[in-house]
Amino acid sequence: MSPRLLVLALSSSLVACSSGAAQPPSENESENDVERVAPPAEADEAPAAQVAAPAARTGVGGCTAADLSMPSSMQVGTVDGAVIRARDLGQDAVEAELEARREYCNQVDRIRAGALQRAIDDALLASAAREAGSDVDAFVQSKLAALTTEPTDDEIAAFYASRKKPDAPALELVAEQVKGSMMQERSREAFATLLGDLERDADIVRSLPDVRPAAQPVTIPDHTATFGKPDATVEIVEFSDFECPYCAKAAAGVTAIKAKYGDQVRFAYRHFPLNFHPHAKPAARYAQCANRQGEFWAMHDGIFALDSIDDAGLRSVASDIGLDMDELQACVQGSEVDTEIAADMREATALGVGGTPTIFINGRLFNGAPTGEGLGRAIEDELARANG
Repeated sequence: MSPRLLVLALSSSLVACSSGAAQPPSENESENDVERVAPPAEADEAPAAQVAAPAARTGVGGCTAADLSMPSSMQVGTVDGAVIRARDLGQDAVEAELEARREYCNQVDRIRAGALQRAIDDALLASAAREAGSDVDAFVQSKLAALTTEPTDDEIAAFYASRKKPDAPALELVAEQVKGSMMQERSREAFATLLGDLERDADIVRSLPDVRPAAQPVTIPDHTATFGKPDATVEIVEFSDFECPYCAKAAAGVTAIKAKYGDQVRFAYRHFPLNFHPHAKPAARYAQCANRQGEFWAMHDGIFALDSIDDAGLRSVASDIGLDMDELQACVQGSEVDTEIAADMREATALGVGGTPTIFINGRLFNGAPTGEGLGRAIEDELARANG
């Protein structure tokens, strides 16, 4: 059994008392921790599959190798003897082809990087198991058992409250299913911690050819909260949603890279409140207004720490970090911050953002898990490229 399948089996066995007859009232989850924009306003969240971060590569390749452009004078058809040339196909077709190639190259990069990361993980686990005198399955099971604790009743209630939907059944009717979901999530997090620890202690070289598409401009407007130097080697732009649980996890990764890389990285937070998160846009307003008082990051951290993002919770965070509450309320009730949030959303849509968190690193879509380890690998990759 592969280690990842084992994690799923273990997360079920650890909650053997729970019933599988009903699903807990929680958002759909996968290993990728990304929430997608739903086509209709009322559609459910649908996160995509996990992929590993792009890592340092050597060799030749690149998206330009997939160039299938045609000379403008090339004959592509006729109608009653009248020639149709490539230039007659129109600019829309050219732009659509470029976008298709960009997406193709992104997909190839994801597939290759993800497959390499899985191979690295398997090798790390096999080596660690041999050193422990165990087989891989037993080794992983023992480590997860040590790293995974059962949630308390208070934790179960808080988890339920933060994710329940209006038509959700009472907690007492689904408490065991909620506990099961929490144990599954904790098992996945423990597995990621185990792999991260093993990777930090290993000498790993990644040498995939670089097939990423070319970087694209991702702007940082004056209204955007940032940290780091404007001329930093690595520029990271995140489009995020304060009500998205996956964005809350990504926030911990952002804190980790801020502590580790400092001015080597410029990080920018831009807003993309999803239409099925009713509290996301009000939270974005509070954050933008806190930014005017120089306290965006304190507000950012406080919002993501809330169990329930309502107006009372937002005001409580603002008061706790010492904001001028009269100035804050005047700002929240004004229209200027709505204009700023709308500008972020327009650019996100133009860039093809379809969910949160979506992160661009030096103009390229980041395909990995937005943890400290995942972002760190991508940052090291960019720093290595800059140093030749």
